[in-house]
Amino acid sequence: MKECALYAPINPLDGAISVIIEFSMPRPKSHYRTGKYSHILKDSMPTYHTSKPDIDNLIKFYLDAMTGLYWRDDAIVYDVHATKIYSDKGMVEIEYWKA
Repeated sequence: MKECALYAPINPLDGAISVIIEFSMPRPKSHYRTGKYSHILKDSMPTYHTSKPDIDNLIKFYLDAMTGLYWRDDAIVYDVHATKIYSDKGMVEIEYWKA
């Protein structure tokens, strides 16, 4: 919340909002080779994160957390596009537009 507050609008938005969220999930050690090649991914490792946490729970968590800071109520979000991918480090990127 503290980091999100740095980028929040002066006043929470009202009206229709569209949101894009990309969840970059850290890869487990098992995705990497061993020994001196431990920094290289195995050939067969997936791009998309298809295990828990569920994407709908992640979306709800972030939309609820941004309520009151970015928008007056998350009920005004009319469109959400979200993806879960593997990445070298975990992070969440959120873009939003007022319609």
